[in-house]
Amino acid sequence: MGCWPKNGLLDMNKGLSLQHIGRPHSGIDDCKNIANIMKTLAYRGFIFKQTSKPF
Repeated sequence: MGCWPKNGLLDMNKGLSLQHIGRPHSGIDDCKNIANIMKTLAYRGFIFKQTSKPF
């Protein structure tokens, strides 16, 4: 991808060739989509780094 997606989760799913789950802006459906995106990125070798201080 390499850039910030204009349409948020819909573009992220499309860019990763993932099927969108449920309705946009539904809390639980958005969580499922975010988890699926993160799982796919991790599977493809992306290294997640903390970007803020811990609580």
